[in-house]
Amino acid sequence: MLALLALTGCGFQPVHGGNESQWLAHLRAARLEVPQSAIGWQLARALRTHQGGAAASGDHDLLVDLSLGRDDLLVQRDSDVIRSVVRLEGKYTLLDASGEKMLTGKLLVSAAYNRAGGGFASEVALRNAKERAARELAAQIWRRLILADDTRAAPGANAESGESSEGNEQ
Repeated sequence: MLALLALTGCGFQPVHGGNESQWLAHLRAARLEVPQSAIGWQLARALRTHQGGAAASGDHDLLVDLSLGRDDLLVQRDSDVIRSVVRLEGKYTLLDASGEKMLTGKLLVSAAYNRAGGGFASEVALRNAKERAARELAAQIWRRLILADDTRAAPGANAESGESSEGNEQ
């Protein structure tokens, strides 16, 4: 309890509370453009959750291009695949009201799943892995966008980022 009182005296502000920055307000209102596919819709739904669930009404656009792949991880001697991984790459671009690129980046996430047994169970496991990958990609994109506010404010900071980040979710 005493530590909380000390934090209030030093100017500490919680990340997700208090006054919302103009940057965060733009991000929350940004219009989303994702591929018209099941994985694209899952990504859009997850990004809207990070935006606060509000309908896109702002003058910024967040464009995301997706590339989905699958690799086998564990193959038995009889060539049966028992474990695979979904790899989802997202290239994102944030555009301002005039269409100028404000921020770009590329992220890679993966989600493993079991294929043992085949049939319906494998299909459900694959669908769940894709959903997990879409949620993780949305979370990583959102973190990059939020953190960009700090880098944009720094003198000489470059708004474009081409780094990759790989997150594994089991």
